[in-house]
Amino acid sequence: MRFGIRCLILVLIVSSIVPAGDEDPVWKNQIEYLSEPFQSWTSPPYVKFTIITKESFDPNTVYYQDCQKYEYHYDFALECLEPFIGMTVEEFDEVTLHETGQQAVLGAVIFSPWADPPFNEYGIQLVRNDPYSREDIVRLFNVVKASVVAEPNVTAYYFPTYEQYAIARQNSDWFENRGIPIGSTAQWAEGNASYSDGWALGTLKYFPGDQIQTAFNAGDLLPDDILLSDGVPAEIPSVAGIISLMPSTPNSHVAILARSQGVPFVYLALEQDAIRAQSLVGRDVYLAVSTESFSLWSSVKLLDVENLTEKEKTSILALKELSPLTIQPMMDWGRLSADTNDLHPADIGYVGGKAANYGILRQAIPDHSLPAMAFSFDLWNAFLDQSLPHLTPMILAPGGYRLFWADGDPEQGAFHTNFKLSRSGEDLGLFDTDGRTLIDGFSYGPQQTDISYGRSVDGGDLWQFFENPSPGAPNSQTRENKGLVINECMADNETFLEDPAEPGEYPDWIELYNGSDDTVFLNGLFLTDDLNNPTKWQIRMPFSGATL
Repeated sequence: MRFGIRCLILVLIVSSIVPAGDEDPVWKNQIEYLSEPFQSWTSPPYVKFTIITKESFDPNTVYYQDCQKYEYHYDFALECLEPFIGMTVEEFDEVTLHETGQQAVLGAVIFSPWADPPFNEYGIQLVRNDPYSREDIVRLFNVVKASVVAEPNVTAYYFPTYEQYAIARQNSDWFENRGIPIGSTAQWAEGNASYSDGWALGTLKYFPGDQIQTAFNAGDLLPDDILLSDGVPAEIPSVAGIISLMPSTPNSHVAILARSQGVPFVYLALEQDAIRAQSLVGRDVYLAVSTESFSLWSSVKLLDVENLTEKEKTSILALKELSPLTIQPMMDWGRLSADTNDLHPADIGYVGGKAANYGILRQAIPDHSLPAMAFSFDLWNAFLDQSLPHLTPMILAPGGYRLFWADGDPEQGAFHTNFKLSRSGEDLGLFDTDGRTLIDGFSYGPQQTDISYGRSVDGGDLWQFFENPSPGAPNSQTRENKGLVINECMADNETFLEDPAEPGEYPDWIELYNGSDDTVFLNGLFLTDDLNNPTKWQIRMPFSGATL
């Protein structure tokens, strides 16, 4: 079941904004056992890492992500790591989870849970759908181990995932001889290990790990079933509960999803429990998994409920259903705004939940909460009915030119920047849509009236002054294939080129030139006169439609 909720909460802070300090780093190249602040809140805790193996990157550098901010590898990499910024999740998986075309190694360092005395052990895990060779495992294990700061008495183990387990089992002595003991999180458990607490009621069905998806596709395994397997791969279909006969880890994709959805996921380390589970295959069972705080074991209940009537089963499963959401509809207030000091929770229908409740905060701690104004739904609904101009994609063909007016008046249209050019000289930069990658940039000195400054050869490296500027046209008879560049600019336009949108005005201008052999989309790129502020002005994104 999906719920779609749209709410408007507009709060305008009327006091001054206090600049934020330096942001905390979200990645590092070393971590500390056991006091690492990047570790997850799970038990046992873990820190995920990425090693970029693409050409020109150092394959011995480990990038550890803050696991309290980024839950998945792709969340971190798509935002923070070149060359993955801007990729889709599917594209990222394609270049990390397969041997062919692999550009990065994914994995995790799993710390032992709290214990007294401590275990003084941690595990290193490598993630890929294809098995790594034993030689690759040794090399990568040692790269990661070298980046973990630990006391000499702390032992590092190799914790193979389901996909890597066969290689580890077949070569366990070979790994041991090279100082790499094979282990799992089970060595820290005093009993069964939970990766996700919860309860489920359904038919218990057994399928080996490599047959789970096939069984689901064939309809032999259903979303309402409880899965029993000899091991859990990196991806499995949605089921009501999961019982594994082989250790997994709390950092696995399946474990994270199970926790987010309240699906019980347990490893049966106790032999008698594993035997009992196998004896109940094909029967309706009740599975409940719970973990006490700071405990190294989990309580598992696996009950045969075959004799329950369908009515009784339905009644039990009804306990999992969420209560219906009660959403108060928008109401007309007859005014567009209000001081939050005058708002109460009862005003939620007029201004939304956050704005209404902010009134309580202002009344409770006025000296420690900023004065604010709230906009009402009346303004929102009026704004929704406003028509919007159609804006087509802005493309630049090979050898093409595009002029932008640097007049500090972006309200005039898509080709008008929010900054002007300095006659005394400054920097100019063109940045990619990520707001970080510099496409082209340069510095210029003092300028003269109605004389432009540009590349002597279109797309070339040498710059000169032009007494006869050529906006939107070639600077020379030749060109160089340098891709998309800033090709020419005029910082003191007095009478040379008139703004067609505003007769009698002669603003500064910037010319872009596409020196590549491919058509370039300009939408979303950034122009700036301050390289420390690369996102100062963005070329508008395309839009079509009558209203918001």
